[in-house]
Amino acid sequence: MTELQERLGSILAKLNQLEEQLELSKAELAVAKRDLHQSRETIGLQKNTIRSLEEKNKLVKIAEAVALSKEDKRTVKLKINEFIREIDKCIATLSD
Repeated sequence: MTELQERLGSILAKLNQLEEQLELSKAELAVAKRDLHQSRETIGLQKNTIRSLEEKNKLVKIAEAVALSKEDKRTVKLKINEFIREIDKCIATLSD
C-alpha cells in the first residue's frame, strides 16, 4: 500500500506543478494580449499621424507651387479680372 501511496503522492505533486504552470501561462497570455492590444492602438495612432503628415506635406507642396512673386500675383489678378469682365459680358448678353 505504501508504494501506491507514494505513486499517488508523486502524481499529485506533478499535478500541482502542472496547475502552477497553467496559471503562470494564463498570466503570461493575459500580459501578451494586453501588450498586443496596446501595440495595435499605437499602430493605429501612428497610421493616423502619418496620414495627417502626408496631407500637410501635400498642402505645403501645393503652397510652394502656388507661391508667386509680386509681379506674378499682379499678372494673375489682372487675368482674373479680365475673365470676370468677359463672364459679365456673357451674362449680360444672355440676359437680353
